[in-house]
Amino acid sequence: MRLEKNKYLVFVFFCFLIIVHHFVGYLGHFGYDDMHYARLAHDLNLGQFNPHDHFSFRITLLGLTSLSYRLFGINDFASSLPSMLAFITTLFLIFIVLKKEKPVIVAIGLSFFSLNLWGLFYSDKLMPDAFVTFFTFLSIFFIYIYKFRKRTFSVFVYAFAAALALFLGFNTKGNIILVFPLLAYFFIVDLVLKRDIKFWLLFIGSSILLLFIYFVFYHFVLGNAFARFQAIIQNSYLNQCSYSEQPFMVTLKRIAYQLLLLFISHALITGFLFIFASPKHLFSKNTFLFTTKTGFFILSAVVLLLSSNFMTISATGYSPMCLDPRHFLFIVPITGIAATLLIKDNIQHLNFIVCSIVLTIIVFVFALVIKSNTAWLLYLPLIVVLILSSLFRKTRFNYIIFSILFFIALSINLVQMAMYAHKVNFRKQEKTFKETVLALDKPALVLTNTVQRNLANYLNKFNEPGIEVLSYDDFNQNEHTDNVPIYLFKNYYTRYLSSLSDQQLPYYARVTEGYEKLYLDKTLDIQFFKIDTLINTKTILEEKNDFEGNNNKWTNSQSNNKIVYSGNYSSSPGKYSSTLKIKLDTLDIKNAKQLIVSANFQILLMEESEVRFVLSTASGIWKGINFDKQIKAYGNWVPVSISEIINIEELPPGDTISLYILNNDEHEVYLDDFDISISVLKKQQEN
Repeated sequence: MRLEKNKYLVFVFFCFLIIVHHFVGYLGHFGYDDMHYARLAHDLNLGQFNPHDHFSFRITLLGLTSLSYRLFGINDFASSLPSMLAFITTLFLIFIVLKKEKPVIVAIGLSFFSLNLWGLFYSDKLMPDAFVTFFTFLSIFFIYIYKFRKRTFSVFVYAFAAALALFLGFNTKGNIILVFPLLAYFFIVDLVLKRDIKFWLLFIGSSILLLFIYFVFYHFVLGNAFARFQAIIQNSYLNQCSYSEQPFMVTLKRIAYQLLLLFISHALITGFLFIFASPKHLFSKNTFLFTTKTGFFILSAVVLLLSSNFMTISATGYSPMCLDPRHFLFIVPITGIAATLLIKDNIQHLNFIVCSIVLTIIVFVFALVIKSNTAWLLYLPLIVVLILSSLFRKTRFNYIIFSILFFIALSINLVQMAMYAHKVNFRKQEKTFKETVLALDKPALVLTNTVQRNLANYLNKFNEPGIEVLSYDDFNQNEHTDNVPIYLFKNYYTRYLSSLSDQQLPYYARVTEGYEKLYLDKTLDIQFFKIDTLINTKTILEEKNDFEGNNNKWTNSQSNNKIVYSGNYSSSPGKYSSTLKIKLDTLDIKNAKQLIVSANFQILLMEESEVRFVLSTASGIWKGINFDKQIKAYGNWVPVSISEIINIEELPPGDTISLYILNNDEHEVYLDDFDISISVLKKQQEN
């Protein structure tokens, strides 16, 4: 009885750990998808459903979030609660699987899941990933219970429960499709062995029935049974995960080694280190035929890994899952259980520990090569844990020592995350925005980055406050009327989340001299200004090279007609593109203090390349500006926009400015519609 009580205390401890993390390690919202989910959940409470938005069909997440908003209002607690409950419920299922083991083994299994860096990170985020993890594991859990535990219900209950879990996961996010190869493997092996046929027939029948009800429901409610799939097609856009739209080499790298590197750099490989350290279990008949509990979970982990790497998620082309750690979190609980069971059976065996150490050292080296912090924060501590465990493997305290050291090793990364969260202080950021922007007299216009704009709508509970918050891209300076006061809210963290570099900010957001400063927090790098006079610029030079013919103003002219964006020709530069050289004394810069150099061009990269926009002068100034974050996909034309400011006092009279694209590795690159403009402030020019 006391032993049973200790197991529950272990589970309660890890639940407490998740709650503590929410308060001390909370990093807030991303500002894109999560804020969109928040709005859709809010709209759902108003009886509004947008059938043209594919996110609207993730009804499991939206339904629970809308219920949370109805009960607790629109706030961070209500936004976090559904995912936290999904995470804790997954933890409870792991506890049920390991409940017959010793408390110390239960602690190891719960550590694998609850101390996973990205799993815990998404445990309180308004995102579908905690739910996908839960429903994927729930479906496999019911199959496990049916096969390996004493059955207290009819076969139909287990089959229908597994199918329902899968169906609810499908209504959360489509990437649950990655579990299908595992289910197919289970079915085929059982079919060959003439085992549990009734279960699988009921499972397949239940799945078909649920899908039939699903399509009939949307047929009558929306008039289109396939509305969700049409919405997915309509909302699709080109990005770096559009593998079917990019050169095959990009896809080949993805399936050859990039997922492995992702698992290493984001600590998703931890459980697999112990799985692959025991080849006798990995390649045993019990594993291939999943006739034992350990074999069942080892097989599940490995097949899900292979599915995650190779399976396409597109019906129209070969496109494996996007390289984002959150998409693969559903593997973590299954891998953790398999690793825990192997540790239980093999921690006293030196061969197992040595293999685990060797594999961890290899992963440590890879992490060093790709410059991942997990090398020092996870893999090196894990090597130390394994070495120390080998010294105590024959003692009666071997499991206790390993579990404590293992817990500490996995916690280092989380302590680091908590320290970063303390530095970010997202709750203070929200409080600052409320006390500055949302407290303004109405009407008012506030300019900021995209993420801050999205957060503004959320913090205002999606009401119209008379305070209009616009992103820099939303704002049209020419349409502004002077009777509405303008404010500028600058926040480094949300600008970082918006993927905005200095070169992408408009001039009025980069140079704030002369604005009335209403608030400043140097620690969080938050600034709030009132803009009495909006800075206007005047273009004093504009040049375009469309590569359709010779252009005397551009040197190193190159044209080809192999791949073009517009017209008949583009440029395929070697190391240097066509270059625009501008003599300073040809520009009308009287009384100007700064030049604003802007470049807009279309570029096509066949692969990741060290390509920069370069601004250099004869006097020795050299600026190589990175625009990697603007590259949406390889093998496709992508628009790039850059703006750089030069202080004229840094330029001697008669200096020459050179502007070009540097292709340092001389990879295959195509360039078209290369536009350059130089501007000065209107008020400077007019003085």
